Amino acid sequence: MPPRRAPLPIALAAATVVALALTGCVGGGGDSPSPKPTASKSALFSSDEEALKAAEKAYQAYLDVANEVGQSGWKDGSRFDSVASGAVLKSELATVEKNAPREVRQVGIGKFDSLRIQLVKPRSVVAYLCFDITGVDIVDAQGTSISTPNRADRFPYVVTFVQGARSLTVDGTSEWSGDDFC
Repeated sequence: MPPRRAPLPIALAAATVVALALTGCVGGGGDSPSPKPTASKSALFSSDEEALKAAEKAYQAYLDVANEVGQSGWKDGSRFDSVASGAVLKSELATVEKNAPREVRQVGIGKFDSLRIQLVKPRSVVAYLCFDITGVDIVDAQGTSISTPNRADRFPYVVTFVQGARSLTVDGTSEWSGDDFC
């Protein structure tokens, strides 16, 4: 198996020279994720099912913004404030700053599937998911692809969500280092 690159949805610009060095890593070893979801009475959610739905909704909202910002050529990253926080927000804003003057844009949309709750804490949720950029390309001003040839298209991620003003926000993400569960 070829080595993986840390994508962005920001793996969306994984095809470009946009390096995603997101922190907030959780997990990091072992052969495969072995979720042991836990929800406590003091947690954000009353059940793991409720946490799962909120995490799915939050990650989809984040990807919707990431896709729109990428497709617009990374001209305005202000919408990330409502869906990202911490290191993810900082990285997304750095990506906007780097890509906007380069006149590149994203074609296609990044997706995710297989989201599973790993842990519910009093102020955060940690989940595994598969991030998919199969249908994503990054093109220059002339429409020529600048994506890395033979790149990987699916990535196992560990994502940390925290409570934002109105909903969960994506606060940390890292590529799962164990066996690929995607």
